[in-house]
Amino acid sequence: MTQLGNIAKPYAKALFQIAKYDASEKSWASFLEDLVYILAADSVKNALNHPNVNQIQINDIILTLTNTKDKKQIAFIKLLSQYHRLYIVSEILEQYNTAWLDEKNIIKASVITASVVTKTYLNNLTKSLSKTYNKDIVLENSQDKSLIGGAIIKVGDKVTDGSIRNKLDGLKKQLLTD
Repeated sequence: MTQLGNIAKPYAKALFQIAKYDASEKSWASFLEDLVYILAADSVKNALNHPNVNQIQINDIILTLTNTKDKKQIAFIKLLSQYHRLYIVSEILEQYNTAWLDEKNIIKASVITASVVTKTYLNNLTKSLSKTYNKDIVLENSQDKSLIGGAIIKVGDKVTDGSIRNKLDGLKKQLLTD
């Protein structure tokens, strides 16, 4: 986990517990997505980083743009602003979504291949990963021609590199050290 991830984790965990208690998981996810979008805008970044903009003005800017009336969401924005943590909102969203998926016994996985693969291959891989991890799998697929062949599979924090490029790199290292 990155340093930002370590900072964001307690915020995400607390938010998820609040959302779960209130049965408002989707509402909080949507709010966080909106907040990430708002904070990514250059004009907002410039305003928030301007030396003449104080804490109250920062809160006002964000609250106006989010248009939230929810007291907990307002308190959350003020808390992040007060402790200069607005820069980790995207990481908080990522951790929040991970907690949500974990609660539903779902894990995200990705497979990177050198070329397009069939739906049958992806379905079989999904079933295999689901059996291995004992969770439902949400699988994303992308291509990277530099792999030459094979695949890189990422499930949570675990990466399995079965690409031909990786095998050639390993062989090259072995030949150079012998």
